[in-house]
Amino acid sequence: MIHIIWRDSNHLSLESCRVTGGGTTIITGEVVGNLQGFWGTLTYEVHCRPDGSTHWVRSRVCHEQGEMFWTMNREEDGRWRVNGELDPSLASCQDVDIGVTPSTNTLVIRRLGLKVGASQDLSAAWLRFPDLTVHVLPQRYTRISTDVYRYESLASGFQAMLQVDEYGIVRKYDDLWESLSVFER
Repeated sequence: MIHIIWRDSNHLSLESCRVTGGGTTIITGEVVGNLQGFWGTLTYEVHCRPDGSTHWVRSRVCHEQGEMFWTMNREEDGRWRVNGELDPSLASCQDVDIGVTPSTNTLVIRRLGLKVGASQDLSAAWLRFPDLTVHVLPQRYTRISTDVYRYESLASGFQAMLQVDEYGIVRKYDDLWESLSVFER
């Protein structure tokens, strides 16, 4: 199990995340602080299939207006259910992108296994903050060097450089997030 502590660049949020592997990857984490527009906590758990694609997600946001829960699961045929309801708009997505954490970027980087110079376009089921809704987010990952990827949101034009370690764990997410500690237990 790998433990990661991330801090956002404004020192307004901290995250504790655990990545376990074996036949499948599971990440669990908690973000505390500013969730892109409001103060609160996000707890999440993401289970991946053996190929690295997202199988199911459970998340909870708690803030001054109350609590919200999401479950998302990707069935064997690629169909997604959000809170039990079929969402055909997500059919092109293999991954989840939780908008306030670099942990889900780690999952995509590990799944793709790109060679230096290669890039891959994909769509992710994006849990967007601060409106707390799920949308399709077209993205591109390009491996710049052994430890640097460029992430691009094809919808908005947003780009960020992601520095990773030998496990594909995002250590620095441009000027937005940086890891304070990464250790194995």
